[in-house]
Formats: sequence, C-alpha cells, structure tokens
Amino acid sequence: MMGSTSLIMGEKYNNPLEKKIKVFWTQDSITEFVGSGLETTDADISRREGQLSYFGKIIRPIYHSYVRDEDDLEEMKDSMASFPRRRFDYVVANPPYVSYNECSKAGVLVFDLLKRGKVKLNDIYGVNLHSVPGNPKRYRPNPNLYAFFVALGLALLKDGGKLCYIIPQTILTAGDLDVLRYHLAKYVTIERVITFNRNLFIERGLRQKRIIPTSSLIIVVCKHAPAKTNQVEIINYKGGEDTINETLSNISAGEKVSTKKVMQVNLLDNFRNWNYITHEQEVISLYEEYKSNSTDISVYYDHKQAVLAFSSRFYFDSGYSIDERRVIQRPTSEGLHYQFPKLNSKFWTLKEYKGYWPNIRSGDSPMVINLRQANQGYNLLDSTYKVIWSYINPLRFHFTDTPVIWARNQICAIGSENKEELLYLFSILNSSIVNRILLSQLKSEYEKDLLVSTSSIKQYVRVPQITPKNKHIKKKIIERTEQMLTLEEKTLSDFVDFSGVLVQKIDDVQVASDTLSLVHDNRETKLRIKGDTGLIASTIAEEFGARGLKLETRKITLSELRNLQMINLERQAKLKDYIDDLVFALYFNISLKEVGLDKVEEIQKDCSKSKYYRLL
Repeated sequence: MMGSTSLIMGEKYNNPLEKKIKVFWTQDSITEFVGSGLETTDADISRREGQLSYFGKIIRPIYHSYVRDEDDLEEMKDSMASFPRRRFDYVVANPPYVSYNECSKAGVLVFDLLKRGKVKLNDIYGVNLHSVPGNPKRYRPNPNLYAFFVALGLALLKDGGKLCYIIPQTILTAGDLDVLRYHLAKYVTIERVITFNRNLFIERGLRQKRIIPTSSLIIVVCKHAPAKTNQVEIINYKGGEDTINETLSNISAGEKVSTKKVMQVNLLDNFRNWNYITHEQEVISLYEEYKSNSTDISVYYDHKQAVLAFSSRFYFDSGYSIDERRVIQRPTSEGLHYQFPKLNSKFWTLKEYKGYWPNIRSGDSPMVINLRQANQGYNLLDSTYKVIWSYINPLRFHFTDTPVIWARNQICAIGSENKEELLYLFSILNSSIVNRILLSQLKSEYEKDLLVSTSSIKQYVRVPQITPKNKHIKKKIIERTEQMLTLEEKTLSDFVDFSGVLVQKIDDVQVASDTLSLVHDNRETKLRIKGDTGLIASTIAEEFGARGLKLETRKITLSELRNLQMINLERQAKLKDYIDDLVFALYFNISLKEVGLDKVEEIQKDCSKSKYYRLL
C-alpha cells in the first residue's frame, strides 16, 4: 500500500479510490489529534488507574497541502471520538527516531507545545511519558520521539486492534523509556517481540550508502488488557549478514532464530529493563548469580545507610549549570578555582584539563555555579575525593582528588570524604564483572552509544556482601587499587636528579645503560638513572618520537622533561587483573585464604573454577 502511494499521490490528486484509501499530510502527527477525544474506548478507560486525566484542549496544526482534505480529516476525527469502533483495526509504522533535545531544538510542534505547557508529558494520549505511577522523576525526562508515536498509535486503535511497529532496541534499555515499558506491560497485550542482531537500516541517503547506527526490533501488541497468564513470544534473529528479504523469509520459516516465551507479568515486574529478553541463558544466569551474592548499592547512596555503615556520605550526582564556553585558561583572582577535566582513557586518574572555573556561587556574575534540578546541593563539588566518568560511552571510571567541575550531565560522579570506600567503589565500577553487567543491561549491539548515568549505576551496580570471612579480600583490593593509581604519579624527576642542570632547553636526549644524557649546544650532561631504565627509555622514545632511543632534532624544555610521566603500564595492567580477580571472588563467593600479590596464579586458578569466569 505504501509503495503505491507515490503512484496515486500526484498534484492532481482527487482521491481516485473514493473511500478506500485516505492519505493526509500533516505538520506534526502527534499534535494532529491532540484534544480530539481519543481516550474513550473500554481499554482506554481501564488504564486510567494511576494515569493522569487528559486536558482535552484541541490544538490544530497550521498546515496546508493538496493531500489534506480538512472536511475528510475532521469527519475522521469526529467519528473516532464519537464511535470508538470506527478507529483503526491496525496501526503499522516505522516511526522517526529523534532525540528529545533534537526535536526541541528543531521546533517540532509538539515539543514547542510542551515548552509552553499546552501539552503535558505525563499524559500523551493517555500514556504517561514522564514517570511511572508512584515513582516521580526528579528531573525532566527526555523520551525519544518514537515513544510519542507509540502513544498515538495505541490511541488510534479500536479495542482489540493491533499495533505493529519497528523501533530501536533502546525501548529495551533506555532509562527514560521505563514509562513506555511499564505502560505496554500493564495495559495492552504484548503478542510478539522480534529482535535483530544486525543493522536493518542500510542503503539510506541520496546515494543509498548511508548506514543508520541503530539496532531494531518489531513489536506487536493488541489493545486489550493482558491476561495474567499471557506469554510473549520472543524471537531473536541470528542471521547477521542476511538481506532484509532473506531475514523476513528466514523468520517466516523459523530459520536462524532462537525463540522463547516470557510471561508478560515478568515484563511488568522488570519494566526498568527488558534487555534480558535478548540474552542467552548463561548470561541471564550470570546476572542472577551476581545479584544473589551482592547487596544494593543504596548502602552508599542512601545517606542514612551510609552513615551507619561507613560513618560517611557518598554523593551520586552529575554536573552543574555553567556555560563551559566561559572556561578560563588560568585563574584570574585569588581563591579556589576548579579545573575543568578532560577524560583520557589511557589513565585511571585525571591528567588533562580544559581550563579553570572560579568558585562563585551567588551574585550576578556569568561565572556563578548554579544548581540544576537534580543536584544534591554543592555536596559533590565540595567532596575531596571523586570517582568520575563520561555519561556517553565511558571507557573507564576515573579517580581524583583534584577540585574539578563540569557542565550538566556530560560527566557523572560519586563524591565522598571517605577515600578508602571510594577506592573500593572505584575498583568495583572498573571490574570486568560490572563492565559486563552494564553492557548487558544498557547496550544493544548496533546502538551507537552506551549511556551510563548515576541512575544506571544505582539500578544495575550492586556491591558484594562483606562478611568476616572475606573482609580481608576487600582490604587487599583497596590497598592494591591505591598502589595502581600511585603508579600514575611518577615523573622522570623521581628517577633522575636534575638539580645540577642549568640549561632550560635541550637539543637531544639519549638513554644508555643507567645514564640519561642531555645535549645542549653540543655539550653533553650525563645524569644517573635510579630505577627502571627500560621504562624511562621506552617512555622517552614514545613521547618524543625517537628513532631507536635517540630523539629527533627539536628543542625540549627542561620542565617538560622533568615532568614527563613515567607509568609502568605493564605493572599497572597486572595489578588491574589481580584486583579484578579479587572482586570476582567477592561477587561469586570464592574462598581465598591467601590474597597476596605473590598468589596471583593460585587466585586466578580458584576463580577459573567458576563457570562464569570465562564469560568475562
């Protein structure tokens, strides 16, 4: 039917098929039906419990087109409101996938109406896209545009009608789409979900070569209340290299698919995340075992629990309302200045900064640090120690005791005065098991981005249960984690005494045996190296682009050379693997009597006895 549209919709369009096909172009599909009284079917009324009433004011999009007969359109709207049985038997769509912020910036009509308060996010055609009943969000959620189309599609159905949409797999994981998962699981019957392990959106764009970076699924629902015994058919398609035609043919024939049934009541119970429906059983078992041997991380973020357990508070928060374009390159006055961090995944600590921001918290200055809606005051900013990470695609969680600041939620953090417990949380967050959990819960294979908010950490990261039998393991984790971070504090001046060097610029540097040779104006100064000469030689070669171990001709300042970071990456990597094994032992209740660094092989052997070790 869609293929024939271009044939019949010419500029002389006069509806040649009479009442058989009606096509209307619109400025905004979502606002087209606002206030037209769609919520009148039995299914609409039954879902009103826990949902807010619709304000019902008609908003008419200002849009004119030869493919828009206003009389026909009004007749359709009036008949659907007055006679719900005249609504649609089927709604089939591939709705647009556009972020909330992009829609808002582009001036999409419904988002403009949201800004002006004429449309409410907590009732989009009877679907609450703001918060799950009984659990209001403290911030403004940002549901993707396709969520609005799901709400509209459900409203356009008659009772017993069916909706079939192809949408991104973010419906399974996105934090702000928990409301949509809740609504679908509670108020309609979900018949089938088909997921694909490949990118369906290829050959797009003018030259048909553009690939859209998103994963897809097909969801089929029926508009009537779900039976308590309803089982949802889950089909996961495995043919990654097949064409779309081959994919559809294989699914119809039951080939290259894994199929299972999931109780819809389980989807309702787990509305915060549905990604488990795509997992193999061993991954599901890993997650269940992880949960059974751990406790909720609220022991840290709930202040009453944290004070009782650790005599400290831990602030899970994001950035502040500042304009990062105003970052200054050096402090302009006395007093505290925060540094604006630049995260580098090569390091576990912070080594690079974009500039400074003065500690101004009141007044009319454009540099005032304003609070955002979700901020816990300035408590994170005032915390001495922090674990920080990028909200989008974090590669590492970083530890710092440098006073830092950043804008909005581009970076997230946990702050505290309790260094030891924060080092422990740092090791947990960077562990291979937590990395696997976050990826399995938050990432779809063909989605471009992994988004890790503080809410995600609170929801999916759990901490091992500490008992008298394993508390020595936790203690060793903290000790070795601090040692691993300390390796990043070393500079060349820790290995070489530069006090006798008077020149400020150097033409060449050479490393021979245990000697560092500096050359300036053909004069050579030899300095003794105390420590790992191999580390120093390789670091100098990598940093300054040497041929062999001799620098290319260019001036180097003495300060640059003295402050050259000397990080033993090999030792650091061994410490990280060792710490990961200790964390694994805590999560999976593996008894370790001796946990010294000299017992690395024995520890790894004990951990490898677990069937879950190979999954990491």
